[in-house]
Amino acid sequence: MGKLIKALAEKQIENQPEMMDPKKLDFYQALYDFVPQELGVEMPLKKGEIVAVLNKGEGGWWRGRKRDGSIGFVPGNYLDIIPRREELTRETEDSKKEVA
Repeated sequence: MGKLIKALAEKQIENQPEMMDPKKLDFYQALYDFVPQELGVEMPLKKGEIVAVLNKGEGGWWRGRKRDGSIGFVPGNYLDIIPRREELTRETEDSKKEVA
């Protein structure tokens, strides 16, 4: 697994700038703790931490950035999406229309 993650890391770092518009990123919350096996490539997570997903890679490994600025790969199935405010507002409006 380590070779796959390292290859993904090298490929994505070459193809993606670090500075991204936060309005275009999806944010996720960690469902579980994650202890990396490859420090410097994988990123440790604590349950409840917020991660901005920079890229959803092959094999279920996603490249993310935490609020402290650390960047690395985490298993995508350890993350749960945080809905955007616009989506929440739209869902609330849609449900009100259905009730009426």
